[in-house]
Parts: sequence; C-alpha cells; structure tokens
Amino acid sequence: MLVLIAVTLSILESSRRAPLEPAKSVLGSLLSPAARVGSAIHHRSAMVWGALLSHDRLAVENEELRRQLTEVRLQHAIGTAESVVSEARARIAPVVPRDRGLLDAAVLGFAPSGGRQFLWISIGSDAGVEPGMIVLGANGVLGSVHRAFAGTSLVELLGDAKSRWGALSSDTAETALLAGDGRPGVAHLLLERPTTRIHPGEILVTTGQAGSAAPGGLVLGTMVEMGVNKNGEPVGIVELAEDPTKSRIVFVLTSKMLPTEPPSR
Repeated sequence: MLVLIAVTLSILESSRRAPLEPAKSVLGSLLSPAARVGSAIHHRSAMVWGALLSHDRLAVENEELRRQLTEVRLQHAIGTAESVVSEARARIAPVVPRDRGLLDAAVLGFAPSGGRQFLWISIGSDAGVEPGMIVLGANGVLGSVHRAFAGTSLVELLGDAKSRWGALSSDTAETALLAGDGRPGVAHLLLERPTTRIHPGEILVTTGQAGSAAPGGLVLGTMVEMGVNKNGEPVGIVELAEDPTKSRIVFVLTSKMLPTEPPSR
C-alpha cells in the first residue's frame, strides 16, 4: 500500500496539470499516524532487545557472584576444618609420646550393629594404617583399628561389646579392666580384685603395659558410679571420654604393639 502511494505521489509531481500541494497534504496526514506507529514499534523493539541483553548481562554477573560465593564458602569451610584439626591435635598432643605420629582423618559414619560399635574413618592402608592402631579423639581414646582398607578404616570402639582395655586410675593407680557393653559412650569397669577401690570422678587412662598397642596415660573415661552388669556382678559405670556419635575428626596413632620383652643389648 505504501509503495502504491509513493508511486502515485511521484506521478503527480511529474505532472504539470495538477497542483501537488493539496495531494501532499492529504497524503502526509494519512502517513503521519503510520510513521508514528512505526516509530513506536521501533522504540518498543529497542526496549525489548535492551531488556534481553540486560537480562543476559545480569545472568552472567549472577553466575560470577555465585561462583565467587561458593569459593568463599569453600575456603571458609577448609579454614574451619583446618582450625578444628589444629585445636584437636593441640589438645591430644601432650599425652602422645614424641616418637609417635598422628594421622588425622574425618569420621565417615557411626555403624552400630547388635551390640557391636564401629566407626568408619577416611584414612586407610594406603596411608600406612594397620589393624590394632589406636584411634583418638580430641578428648581421649575412641578405640582401635579393626580393619584397614584403601582409603578407609573400620574402628572398633571402646563401647563395643567385645572391647577389652586395661585401665588405670590416674588418682589411685588402681588397675581394672574396661569392657564395652554395646552402647556408645559407656563402658563397664571390671575390678580385678575385691579390694580394688576406684571412686566416682576418677579419671581412667591406658596402662601402657607390655603387650599393649597403646602407650600409657591416654584418657579412656571417667568413673561415674558403681552398679551391676547383666550377670549381677558389681561393676563400675564409666562415661567414656569420646562420644562416637558426635565425633567429626579423629587421629590414628602410628604406634606398634609395645614389646613384651625389653630389647636385647
């Protein structure tokens, strides 16, 4: 339509028989609304494209901000984990012999099963971990390595129904046998002699006797009260130093079995 109007206007201009001004005025009035509509369409189209491009820029900026935030959170998590490990290591280090090393590991999961009490940790045979090695928390002994695999290990906890550890009162130097009763964080103290007296509140530590994998002085738990076991025998109720359900970072003590005989000279 616009093409036909343009052609007609051209013909009228080339003709000398008719005046052009009235025709131009009429056509101008007819085309003015169309021009305004075209301008509005162009303006709106430019606005739409500008909005789309602005949205794309915002999406890119948001993605970059997310990446930076994720990196900050990761660095914070790493820093927090390192701080936790350092603090735990500092707390347990004073009772660890200087000729022993500590391998830190994360707790992967607590695995109780019918009276057995196990803990999965994130370090294994490929890092030098072997069955029998002692596993510590920040407050004391958790247990010993039951099985070691590549990358992970299974720890038998002090509360395990089959766990047996020699215990020594740090106050009276009386000895007894610490036996797990199948519950996390709790064990029984079997008195070796009827005359043995270990009182509530006394701290129990490892004996460090020959044939033991643990050096002496590692905290096992605290004597809470006297009670009876399932057989009606008098036993001490011990609150263990470490609650495996709350453990997050542990340390494997790189020690071997203490010799049963002094080294030959």
